[in-house]
Amino acid sequence: MPLDPDARYSARVEMASAPFAPADRSAPAAPPAGQGRERRYFPELESLHGIAISQVFAMHSSGWILGGLAGSSSLLVALVMIDRLGVDLFFVLSAFLLSLPFLEDAAGGPRVPVRRYFERRVLRIVPAYYVAVVVGTVLTAR
Repeated sequence: MPLDPDARYSARVEMASAPFAPADRSAPAAPPAGQGRERRYFPELESLHGIAISQVFAMHSSGWILGGLAGSSSLLVALVMIDRLGVDLFFVLSAFLLSLPFLEDAAGGPRVPVRRYFERRVLRIVPAYYVAVVVGTVLTAR
């Protein structure tokens, strides 16, 4: 039995508005694969992190991408040409995320073993640092 036109319209409206429905904030977002459950995951901050990286990339490659548009007054060109926007955004996000365990500790949350905290930071940063040094050395060797 076919639906009456009003029922079809209301079903179409419900389906069309589903992507714009507010997100269910009762359950935390699932962390990405490989990330432990004890860590917090902020998908919004991941988006901002991607925007910051994109802005830094766009700034460094602006000569190739923008070509003759560098003198225009477009908002997009202006955002790309801001020298430190992406870098500043990246550092602000990093400072916020790195300070969270200490803020929770100060608020009466679980204690942060400072030595273990810094050991984890070093083990995360140093390998990437050495890879960058080796790649840079290989690429610039004559």
